[in-house]
Amino acid sequence: RDPTRSCVLSTWGFNSWNFYHCNIDEQSVMKTADAFVANGMAKAGYKYVNIDDCWMVERAPNGEIQPDPVRFPSGMKALADYVHSKGLKFGLYTAQAEFTCQKRPGAFNHEAQDAATYCKWGIDYLKIDGCGGARHPNRSTSWQLFRKGFDDCYQKTGHFIVMSVESCGSMSDACHWYTPELANLWRTDGDVQVGYATCCSLLVVLFFLLGYMEFRFVKLGQKQCDGIHCQQRPLQ
Repeated sequence: RDPTRSCVLSTWGFNSWNFYHCNIDEQSVMKTADAFVANGMAKAGYKYVNIDDCWMVERAPNGEIQPDPVRFPSGMKALADYVHSKGLKFGLYTAQAEFTCQKRPGAFNHEAQDAATYCKWGIDYLKIDGCGGARHPNRSTSWQLFRKGFDDCYQKTGHFIVMSVESCGSMSDACHWYTPELANLWRTDGDVQVGYATCCSLLVVLFFLLGYMEFRFVKLGQKQCDGIHCQQRPLQ
């Protein structure tokens, strides 16, 4: 089995968005990694510590994506090294369009360069959102460019980067046919909110997709819900 096309192990872990939103910083990431080890979650299989939107602020004159120097003063390579030192894996976020959902620089026309940068930093997981501004006419173009970049990374270094992409939208969208060839996992739904309505809608989507994929797909990847939203307050 080609390891660049399938996740051999699960991608259970933590995504910063629902709790931190744009207020994420390197100290919070390090504390999360420490907590995973201390509370037994790492031993139970929760290995990924992933930062969502807002970690980047601009591109350097040579086009390289730049992390926020105030929130991430040590840089992403050092942060990835810290997470790895705990026996965990480290992930980042981007968007295939010109801008991320929080108006930070996206990957449009920088996919190959960004893939090389993420390989250099040693990240293990990339979430590729959609979001706004200019973008390639075909949504698969950005995914194809990242896929090639990550394949090159694996061939040169042996380092595997999980590639997670945006949902296709309508079940009739042709991207359902090529997504399993490019991504390791992909979204099936919108952002998770605290409430029974979210839980019920997720169950409906998952039951539908299980039947759809059983009959329509020969090669299966991993379907991915947005996440489980854990907070110390009751569902509404």
